[in-house]
Amino acid sequence: MNKILLGLFTSLVICFGTKAKTANDSLYVGLKNGRIIKAKTLELKSPLFSESYLLVNETEKYKINTVKFYRDLEGYFLNDPLGSSGERFYKREFQGKISLYSKTYYNQSGMGMGRFGGNTFGGGTMYTGGIITSNKVEFIQKGKGNLEKLNYKNLYAVTSDNAECAELLRKIKNLNTFSAISYGSGAALILSGAIHTASLNKNSGPPPYPDTDIKFSPMLIAGLVAVIVPSFTIGSKKKKMLKVISIYNQ
Repeated sequence: MNKILLGLFTSLVICFGTKAKTANDSLYVGLKNGRIIKAKTLELKSPLFSESYLLVNETEKYKINTVKFYRDLEGYFLNDPLGSSGERFYKREFQGKISLYSKTYYNQSGMGMGRFGGNTFGGGTMYTGGIITSNKVEFIQKGKGNLEKLNYKNLYAVTSDNAECAELLRKIKNLNTFSAISYGSGAALILSGAIHTASLNKNSGPPPYPDTDIKFSPMLIAGLVAVIVPSFTIGSKKKKMLKVISIYNQ
């Protein structure tokens, strides 16, 4: 009897889990007028010479400026006019009291695999030779507020009321202060080192000159080191900021 009850309970759990997963993985579009459209197929289209749109169920077209959010097989995307950058879609990485979103920007140097259809909502690619680099930028959203770039200032504004978060924020601020001092000192040393290097290699009188070796000022090298060192703190700051969000969401 116990085995039968256990079997029934397991079946219910599996059915419920499958139903929840199906609902969570469903495709839909949320319009700015409040209408929610369930979709069997959903694709973001960015034609080369016309406005981007969402193609739903292979027949319905919705202009980007009418869409608030959508979910496709890649995840949940929010349309937000962040600052003065215009409307763009940002992918949600995780959801909580503070949600994390991201957007990857592509830069092409010289000729290369270039995106077409505009840089706002995506598009296709065409090969023209060269190199493409990507930069993933992250954003935070508290509740249903607007997106803000993930940095110390914006994170402090929404989490400083939490004592544990405040302690981590203090460490992030210290790293920012160190980076600012290091950059400033490095720039000053590089400038002084460049002047000193020029004076070390200055020759007077008519040629030929006995010493043709180029000499570098120690200040120039020290300045370069001072400018490079803060880059090693970027990973540490990023981990601490994500930990602040995690603590706040508990």
